[in-house]
Amino acid sequence: MKPFQLLDLSNEDYHSSPEYYDFKSRSRITRFINHGRAGLGCEKRGISLFSGNAGTSLGTVVDVWLDHFASNPRVLPSDLFIVPPEDVLSSNGQRRGKPYTEWLEGQDREVVSDTEMEKATIMADRIKENPRAMELIDSTVCTQRSIFWQTEDGHKLKVRADGDDGRVPWDLKTTSAPIDAFPGKSISFGYHHQAAMYIDGFVAMGLLDDPYVCFKFLVVQSVPPYRVQVMVYPQQVVDYARAQVYDALDEMRDAEASGCYFDPADLTVTTMDVPRWALK
Repeated sequence: MKPFQLLDLSNEDYHSSPEYYDFKSRSRITRFINHGRAGLGCEKRGISLFSGNAGTSLGTVVDVWLDHFASNPRVLPSDLFIVPPEDVLSSNGQRRGKPYTEWLEGQDREVVSDTEMEKATIMADRIKENPRAMELIDSTVCTQRSIFWQTEDGHKLKVRADGDDGRVPWDLKTTSAPIDAFPGKSISFGYHHQAAMYIDGFVAMGLLDDPYVCFKFLVVQSVPPYRVQVMVYPQQVVDYARAQVYDALDEMRDAEASGCYFDPADLTVTTMDVPRWALK
C-alpha cells in the first residue's frame, strides 16, 4: 500500500470513520501496551477505556485555538468560543431551559465555561509570550496533517500532528502538573510512543529522510503559573518506545487473529504476592 496524506480530514473522521479504523493510531497502541489483551477485548465490545475529563476539554479548546492561530496570528480564543451569559442559564447555573436553547440557536461559536475561557485566554497569551513556542508556530506550514501507511510487516498505521514545518511534526500538550513533572507523566500517557510513530509516519510519507530528528512537544500548564516549554525526548527513549510499539502491534495482530483476549497471566493459577505486614 502506498502511503497517503489527507490535509482536510476532520478529527472525528480520523478517529472514528470505518474507512480509516483499520489504521491503528498511537492512542490505541498505547492502550494495548497499558491494558494488554483484556483492554483490547473491551474495545472490541465497545467499552471505552478512557472517557476524558475537564483537563482534556480545556486542552481541546487550546488545541482548536492554536490550529487557527498558526495561520492567523490575530485570532483569539474568544473569536472561536463563547461563554453563555448568566441570564440564559437555569436558576442553578446549568445550560438548559428555553432561554438557553433560544440563545444557543443564534451562536456560531462553540460554547465553553467561563473558567475554560479564562484559562484558555491566559494559556494563549503565555504561548505568544514564549519565543521558543513562537519559533515553533511561526515555522508551521501545515496543521492536522493526517498520514496513513503500512509497514513492511503489514501493520496499518496513522498519525495526525497538531503542526509541522513540512518535515518535522510537533504536538501541543497541556498539563495541570508542575511542568518539571511532565517528562515522567508523559511516559505514563504514552507520548514517547507518539514521538516514535509520528517521525516514522513522516518518514514513510517521504516528508522526512532522517528518522533521528526530534519530535517536539509544546507543553503548556493549565494552572498557575502557566509555564510554557518546548520539549523533546532523548533518542534512547524514542528508540525504546519504537520497539514497544512494534512488539505491541505483533501481539495485537495475534490477539485479533486468534480471538483470544486473555493475557498469559490470566490463564494461569496465580500465587498472590501479599504485603509483608500480612505475615506478622
